[in-house]
Amino acid sequence: MPALRTRGVNLAIVTLGIGVIVDEVVLGNTNYTGGFSGTQVQPPTLFGLSLDAEVSPARYFLLCLAFLVACAVAVSNLRRSSVGRYLIAVRGNERAAASLGLNVAGLDEQESAGLAGLLRMLADRWGLGILLVEHDVSLVMRVSDRIAALDFGQLLCVGEPEQVRRDPRVISAYLGATADAPSPGQDPEKAKAEG
Repeated sequence: MPALRTRGVNLAIVTLGIGVIVDEVVLGNTNYTGGFSGTQVQPPTLFGLSLDAEVSPARYFLLCLAFLVACAVAVSNLRRSSVGRYLIAVRGNERAAASLGLNVAGLDEQESAGLAGLLRMLADRWGLGILLVEHDVSLVMRVSDRIAALDFGQLLCVGEPEQVRRDPRVISAYLGATADAPSPGQDPEKAKAEG
C-alpha cells in the first residue's frame, strides 16, 4: 500500500484537480443531482421501521450510536492489523519506515496494473489527455501514446513508446552509459560524428 505525501504546490494542484473532477462527474450529472428539481430523498427506514429523526428521534439516535460503535471497532481492528501498523509507522516517520523496509512510495504490481487499466480506460473511452509523471518505466510504456523522457530536467526524447525505448540517450540515462550513446545534453548527431 503506497503512502502519498503531497505538500505545498503539489497538494494545491491535486486538491484543485479533484475539485474539478467531482464538479464535472458528480455535480454536473443530472442523473445524480436531479437537475433543477433536485433529488427527492425518502425518509430512512430499516426493516419497515422509520428512522426519521423528526418522527422517531430515539430510533435515529440508536442508529447513529450503532454506526459510531461499528466505526470505532473497525478503526481499532485496523490499527492492530499489519496494515494499520504500517500506516502508523509511515505517518510517524517516513524515513524510519523506509529504513525498516516498508515501501513508502511505490505501487506493487497489482496496484500498478489497476492504475494502468484505469488510465487507458480514461484515455480511450473519454478521450482524455493525461499528463503522467512517473518513474515506473513499465507502467509508462503500457499506458502512454507519447512519451517525453527527461534526465535531470533535460529533454532527451519525445515520441511513441517504442521509439523512446530504443533511443540511445534514454538508454544511457536510465540504464547507464554505453560507449556509443551520447551523454545527456549532447547532440546525438555530434556524438555519431565523433564516434
